[in-house]
Amino acid sequence: MDDALERADRETFTREPPKTLKARINFLMGKLKTTKAVAAELGVSQRSVEHYPTGERTTPPKAIADRVHATVRARCQPKGPRSPCR
Repeated sequence: MDDALERADRETFTREPPKTLKARINFLMGKLKTTKAVAAELGVSQRSVEHYPTGERTTPPKAIADRVHATVRARCQPKGPRSPCR
């Protein structure tokens, strides 16, 4: 029952989460404030996180891309009429 409610919450957005890798990393940077915190959340090096917003790296390995996507979706939840996904 809890899993179903959690999945329904994840699938109900007032605004769509960021779609591009650069936008997703920038969204996480806005929430977590430092590249070190984003890197720790994703399980990658700080330098990797620094490369994605600048465009030096555009295509991460699938496992990392999946972690970025899951982390953004988990943090980008509607909280009433104003969504944090901006």
